[in-house]
Amino acid sequence: MGSFRGHALPGSFYIVTSLWWLANVYRIHSKHLTGAAIPFKPCTWFPIPVKWLRDHPIEPAIRIFILTVGIFLELVPENSWVLVGNGDEFVEKHLNNYAHAAMYAVFMIWSVVETLQFYKITQLPTCSEHVFGSIALFVEGMLFFFHLEGRPKLDQLLHSILYIIVFMSALVMLLEAWMKNSFLLQVIRSSLFLLQGNWFLQIAHSLHGSRPWKNTKTNREFVSIVFAWHIIGVLLLIMLGFVAISIKSRGCHCRPTRNSPSLEEIEVHRICDVDFAERRSLMDEQE
Repeated sequence: MGSFRGHALPGSFYIVTSLWWLANVYRIHSKHLTGAAIPFKPCTWFPIPVKWLRDHPIEPAIRIFILTVGIFLELVPENSWVLVGNGDEFVEKHLNNYAHAAMYAVFMIWSVVETLQFYKITQLPTCSEHVFGSIALFVEGMLFFFHLEGRPKLDQLLHSILYIIVFMSALVMLLEAWMKNSFLLQVIRSSLFLLQGNWFLQIAHSLHGSRPWKNTKTNREFVSIVFAWHIIGVLLLIMLGFVAISIKSRGCHCRPTRNSPSLEEIEVHRICDVDFAERRSLMDEQE
């Protein structure tokens, strides 16, 4: 990934994936606001809204294809599969290829598990896909963490922020397996994937763009400011999306409506597993 293309391609992949997830999250939210009784189902992928494709795991299949091509391009051209060169020493350049191939492979295993679970070929517990996805993200973060030795400080700082995002994504996905049916965690996971994709593009621009940044103290300090801007941009996008969905579904109201329980209320019930009506009645009896 030590090139503009090597960072821009995975960044674009993460951005497209996150936007696809967010589009489906907004769709679920919109149907809920209009009073449609649709059950929220924990998932790591969404069906394609085409009649003859919606009953098949197209998203994992696309992921498997892209990752297979990625592994091939990492190991086959220029004999990159040769791990040990002359003198029984590792070929340093090829180690990077193997690291990238390992990262692609673990994400492909996740996608294969999604497919096998869909067709009930494997009988794993519910939300096992989330656990495998969390493991894939952990491996990605681990590879980035140990990928920085000997690099300039600016390079290390940019990639350090990246693996922090990746580890946070792994944690959120693991929490999804525990807190099943959590709409909020799915929104957070989609947001983190978007942030990761944006930061991949930022690294491509900063290190491999037409005017690469110099490894200076001021540039290193500016990195944290740029990262804050990326976070603000993602938060604004998420917020504006939900505002637009709410206005489209209910119109522009200054006061909340009570046509249906809010997703936040449902979230509290699911996470805490508390019947607020019973609690209130018990408190009234005690008084």
